[in-house]
Amino acid sequence: MASAKKGPKGEILMKLLECKLDNIIFRAGFASTRAQAKQLVGHSHLTVNGKQHNIASMLVKAGDKISVVPKERSVKMVAANIDQNNYRDVAGWMKVDKQNKTIEIVRIPEFSEIPLYGDPQMIVELYSKTEGLSSGHPHHLTGTGLLSFIPGHTEKSEPCVRLPAVNRRLLPAPTSSRFTILNIPISCPVRTHCSNSPL
Repeated sequence: MASAKKGPKGEILMKLLECKLDNIIFRAGFASTRAQAKQLVGHSHLTVNGKQHNIASMLVKAGDKISVVPKERSVKMVAANIDQNNYRDVAGWMKVDKQNKTIEIVRIPEFSEIPLYGDPQMIVELYSKTEGLSSGHPHHLTGTGLLSFIPGHTEKSEPCVRLPAVNRRLLPAPTSSRFTILNIPISCPVRTHCSNSPL
């Protein structure tokens, strides 16, 4: 989607990610973590423009209004999260009514307003230079050409590299067990398996 829009692809990518429904819920303080925000959306505790949505990756747009479903469990859950996350500053591109538990998207955020922990352009460059990637488990990066340096790799097996407890698609540094996520080196064991194998 980012590649179809005009402008710096890294900036566009970050804007799209920032506008995901689960991220909006997290930014507003309606959830303590993004995982919890995803769960709130997935369990239909929220509405967008009066309609229930359970897809966390839904992209919101300017003018959208997000509300909590008027059910006791939903209201209590979000109210507890709001109290717990009251210290957070609300982004200037959204209006949050903590009393009525509503969020209004005033405008799409500018790139300069998005908290960054690395260079998003590197992600774009990585994927634009990689060819032959196949779709495996959503937590894995597969590709026989890219991962041919891994011991035990065969063209038919389509091995994947998985970082335990890290929900990101990653590419390992050859001949080592060090990974790089947005310029941050991380050491962890490497194991190979087929892309269709269970976690």
